[in-house]
Amino acid sequence: MRENSLKQTPKSNQAQADKLEALGKKVKFAQKARAPVLDEEASGWAIGINYASVFTGAIIVGGAFGYGFDHLVGTIPWGLMVGIMVGFAAGTRSIVQMAQGMSEDNEGADGES
Repeated sequence: MRENSLKQTPKSNQAQADKLEALGKKVKFAQKARAPVLDEEASGWAIGINYASVFTGAIIVGGAFGYGFDHLVGTIPWGLMVGIMVGFAAGTRSIVQMAQGMSEDNEGADGES
């Protein structure tokens, strides 16, 4: 019986290796499907406009929430000022995260070459 289990080990190892390889291919396919499609030739101008729009949007949304809070509570202009500051902080954080993501993408592309 021991000889029989030894004979099955190489086959079972090969089967496991095949299953792992198939699983690896599925994982790579899923990662590619979830990855955002980015233009490899994106110009600095396009990236700058993207940063500016994210930053401006965060400030506008923060200010709008602050303005709404002011009108509900009656604390004009404090809610607006706090909302603008929170929007500024959120916009800055978003830009830093976007820049770090681009940096990681560039490092990954350089490392694969």
